[in-house]
Amino acid sequence: MGSGMTGKRSPKPRSGRGSGAVKRDSRSRSTGRRRPRPGTRRRQLLVAGCVSAVLGSLVVSVNRTADGRSLAESINELQKEEEMLRIRQSEELVRVDSLSSRERILVAAARFGMRPATDDEVLHLPDVGP
Repeated sequence: MGSGMTGKRSPKPRSGRGSGAVKRDSRSRSTGRRRPRPGTRRRQLLVAGCVSAVLGSLVVSVNRTADGRSLAESINELQKEEEMLRIRQSEELVRVDSLSSRERILVAAARFGMRPATDDEVLHLPDVGP
């Protein structure tokens, strides 16, 4: 590789800036930071919006799950109550059926001094009332 080259490229001169020094405005120099690229702020806002949307949907999902669980618990309680009421209804139907049975009527009539009629027997009762 003759003519004094060591294999490294020589740096290219910067075009449009004069001596090659990078000019910065006074705000950049005082903080020591570089200016962000123009699309960086937009990307940061987009990412923040997406993260907020994901977190918001997560909160909504958790609330709906909690509401669903409480609804399921109340449905289970109502099903148990329905079963108890069905049992109670069947017991009441048996009781009502026993109240209208012939034996019950005969017992109640005997308390009033009545007896079952024999063959063609007719009872004449005096009129009661005003």
